Amino acid sequence: QGYKVGAKKSNNYIIQNGVDSDIFFPKTNDLRHIYGVGDDEVLIFSPRAITPLYNIDTILHAVHELVCKGYKIKCMLSFAFGDDYSDQLKKQAKDLNIDDHILWLGYLTYVDMAQHYNAADIVVSVPSSDSSPKSVYEAMFCKKPIIVSDLKWTYEILDEECIVRVDVRDPGQLSMAIIKIMSQTRHAEKLADNALLVAHDHFDYKSNMIKMEIIMTEAVKEKN
Repeated sequence: QGYKVGAKKSNNYIIQNGVDSDIFFPKTNDLRHIYGVGDDEVLIFSPRAITPLYNIDTILHAVHELVCKGYKIKCMLSFAFGDDYSDQLKKQAKDLNIDDHILWLGYLTYVDMAQHYNAADIVVSVPSSDSSPKSVYEAMFCKKPIIVSDLKWTYEILDEECIVRVDVRDPGQLSMAIIKIMSQTRHAEKLADNALLVAHDHFDYKSNMIKMEIIMTEAVKEKN
């Protein structure tokens, strides 16, 4: 996009702001026990805001499909505030008879987010529009299989070896992606392993800031 308005290829860099890997890394905790999630239940985590853009209603429909098929599912939803839309979603969950399968978490701090990624079996982020979402990278650092919307940003660095793409607002496709991860242990492990590797290669905050510092230092030397 920069090239379109006159930017040159020389001395032109993209530096990811990245994720603090001192906070987001694989670590066990007892949140599943605290939330009453059984050992035989699959715990899904949606870390995105509760607004229409993030298609939480699609996630609820997918959970409903899974429950109807007999799968033991719990789904955590985090959000910074409640409003009329969150009330609509809670009504939707009640109408779908999946109240007992949804954990409405409310606001979570950074440290809280790391704990919830690590407690989850699968992380889901399926908005209608997105660009380099930090929450996806945080989940990658916590070594989780991740399902995302099939959007352009996912093709910049990521591939099908470290994420699963689904069409926007397609609960059937989302539920099938969840089933595949649940039922194919090796598939889930491969996704999680590769996600962690890619995260460290591209999205570590400290490493990226070192790269930026080197670029800026070299630029100052050249100027002088």
